[in-house]
Amino acid sequence: MSGIPLFPTGIVQPYTAPKSFMNTLDFSKLTFERFDGQTKLRTKKFNNILLQPEFQEVKAWIQECAEDFLDNALEMEYEEFFFTESWLNISGKGGYQKVHNHSNSIISGTLYLKSEEALYARYNAYIQLASISRA
Repeated sequence: MSGIPLFPTGIVQPYTAPKSFMNTLDFSKLTFERFDGQTKLRTKKFNNILLQPEFQEVKAWIQECAEDFLDNALEMEYEEFFFTESWLNISGKGGYQKVHNHSNSIISGTLYLKSEEALYARYNAYIQLASISRA
């Protein structure tokens, strides 16, 4: 008996940003919320911060990474892709983002603007295969 795995193994691909975006972004214009039982802060989930003008440079770099991931890691043919959501999390010392997926995405990723060297190299994005659905 053969078939398609129901829960395929994800693919994780690290990318290193050409520079630190940390000092070029103004977080004072963003509104953050805190959720019960969590220490991290998050911008509103459906705000899509990559559409804001001050994130244009970050968006361009993330788009390059996503194109590379689709073309070379997944070897997927596509006509276009778009960002369905984007938001910003701020975690305290020792905080991190667990590997997970988003059901409305082909790929998901995390850009660490600043992190502890022991966890991840600074200014890296980690793009992970989330879920693929084809008509």
